[in-house]
Amino acid sequence: MVYDYAYVQYGAAIVQSADSAASDSGRSEPDNVLISTNLELVVAAGCASLVRRVAVDVFCLTNPFPGYRAVIQRMRAVADTWMGVRALELAKHPGQTTLDERDTSNVSYDDDVCEICESLTAMLPSVRELRLGGFYRDYISREASGKLATRYAEQLQVLCSSHPIAVPHDRPFTRIRHVEICGSSVDGYRIPRINPSSIEYIKLDGFPANHLWTAFSTDSSSQVIEFPRLRTLRAIYSGARDNSSDESRTDGCKMVLRFPALKNLSV
Repeated sequence: MVYDYAYVQYGAAIVQSADSAASDSGRSEPDNVLISTNLELVVAAGCASLVRRVAVDVFCLTNPFPGYRAVIQRMRAVADTWMGVRALELAKHPGQTTLDERDTSNVSYDDDVCEICESLTAMLPSVRELRLGGFYRDYISREASGKLATRYAEQLQVLCSSHPIAVPHDRPFTRIRHVEICGSSVDGYRIPRINPSSIEYIKLDGFPANHLWTAFSTDSSSQVIEFPRLRTLRAIYSGARDNSSDESRTDGCKMVLRFPALKNLSV
């Protein structure tokens, strides 16, 4: 169906200095903004209620927050709540200078990140599939993506991210069936805690071997983790070791992993 998919692309054709971008935390609206979207066509066809997938792309040289706010405002002009949307694709495309390449130790983006995540989850409350794209080294992409995923933790079935995401380890993702995450052992980003009974597809890249499987452990006293539905496993371990996590169990025993339904394996 043509109108089951809506997209909004935001581009800011402006060059900001690193100092000015850090000082205003992205709250000012850039000049020469271009927004490309099919929302008007969807509305004209009377099909807003039929949209099941939304793709948001924010192109910016520095801070993405004006772009996120502009996209949310544009979508709210059509509907305050998009109840039918089941899949959200969110990507931030940085320019030549990214926030992660500058000194941001004296700048807090927590309020901006929380605001955007609250707005998105309120506007798109029924999301079951979350696909996150962005630059691997981009601090804001990692933090915002993690907070957004955490807000959907109890309902997500598909979680894919092309970069590390900051997710609290004590927040379980109980319904995940499909997970793909590109990690970073250097930055200390962890895999979300996932229920092994529901997972069917795992693709993980860049996590320490001794941490990867502890994310699927639901019982700290058990030496066995069984994945009854897992059919595809693709894992690329990093050479680092996560000293805050250990695959060992009581009496020095290693974890036992069971994959009774596994069909495709790449390690």
